[in-house]
Amino acid sequence: MICSIDIENNNSQRVCDYLEKVNNRININKTSSLVTSEMFINNLIKDLQPYHKEIYGNIEPFCDGREQGLMISLYNQLTDDQFYIWACESKIDKDLMIVISKEKNNQNLYMQDDLEKAQYFSKNNLEDALSYALSKINKFLGKELNIEI
Repeated sequence: MICSIDIENNNSQRVCDYLEKVNNRININKTSSLVTSEMFINNLIKDLQPYHKEIYGNIEPFCDGREQGLMISLYNQLTDDQFYIWACESKIDKDLMIVISKEKNNQNLYMQDDLEKAQYFSKNNLEDALSYALSKINKFLGKELNIEI
């Protein structure tokens, strides 16, 4: 075993104690839904970077008891209008679920009417989800802007 290695300064017990702590440490990971959401939101932000003069925003986590993920709030700098995109993993089939709205409730969640309009996309092909979100953002910003992937 590693602990039987002869160590200078006769500190083998401290090394063994440390190795045991490392070996027995807890493994903490992000949930699958949060990973899926983060992957989508990060790609969306990359696609929106050329439009930093027209929009700005922030990212916040959300959890409604069934789904958990990230919400991005976008603000039109020309009109001060707000736009929200929630992204998480669907509990039913584990695909990416996207909810888009111009309003949110006090708990930072989407409205029930908006949830009923949620769109689902394969996690293996985020391009369709990004195209969908960008087309909605394009409408939010106005026809004078043409956001492309």
